[in-house]
Amino acid sequence: MKYGLVVAALLLVWSGVAHAYTVTVNSFTDDVAAGGSCSVREALVPASAVANGCVLEGSADEPYVVLLPPGSYDIDVGSLTVNNAVLRGTGPRSSVLWARFDAADPLIALSGTTELQHLTLARATKIDGVTGVYASGTASLVDVEIRGFLTQNETQANAIGAAVGHGPGA
Repeated sequence: MKYGLVVAALLLVWSGVAHAYTVTVNSFTDDVAAGGSCSVREALVPASAVANGCVLEGSADEPYVVLLPPGSYDIDVGSLTVNNAVLRGTGPRSSVLWARFDAADPLIALSGTTELQHLTLARATKIDGVTGVYASGTASLVDVEIRGFLTQNETQANAIGAAVGHGPGA
């Protein structure tokens, strides 16, 4: 009898554990269009991800997790916005986001509570004073390599400190 009560209690506790929506990116291009592929940009917006070909698994509980399989992802439309989400790769130099646009915008703008994990942020063109990541909320970078961004003094930034900016209250 005691064993049955313990199992029932464990099942109740396990069923109350929050599971986040998880979406896996399956396109290396930076397009936003209805169809069968799921780009990084499409996956970052939960409200429109499914309409644009992304498959969400799990439930709507926080955090929202976007998975980047190994590969090189070309970002050519402008900054990616990550809001209250986790953007998770498979490791630096394995999952690489390439900024291939010429505007003086960061590759990634973080807002809300966000986290970047296990990926590389790289810039294809040199633009003075551009940061790789701009954070205006609570952001964490875990195992993130930042390459090819220039700081104000025009030295190449291959470390987080010189390539991350922040807004008020960040």
